[in-house]
Amino acid sequence: MEALTKYIEGVGIETGPLFCRFYKGGKLGKRLDANRVSSIFKRLAKLVGVDPSDISGHSTRVGMAQDLVARGADLPALMQAGRWKTPRMPARYSERQIAKQSAVAQFFS
Repeated sequence: MEALTKYIEGVGIETGPLFCRFYKGGKLGKRLDANRVSSIFKRLAKLVGVDPSDISGHSTRVGMAQDLVARGADLPALMQAGRWKTPRMPARYSERQIAKQSAVAQFFS
């Protein structure tokens, strides 16, 4: 979050997309499309030794869902944070974290 906050402040983003194209002189352009974001993530993953085939444009969305559930967020809060209209995808993204918090998991811990 610290790095993200520095990025937002440094770039001067007040509203709109987080990931944008930059032009000479620091001018912000249109938002990056999903394919471009995915290729950037894959390139960065390779640089830090992570298998790029495990990374997608949705990796940050999945990770956010997992982190929120691991810190105690319930499904309605998760849906609101990710702007999901149905519980299907956030439940799928965080199924392992939800299972760790289940009554059975708590009983055996």
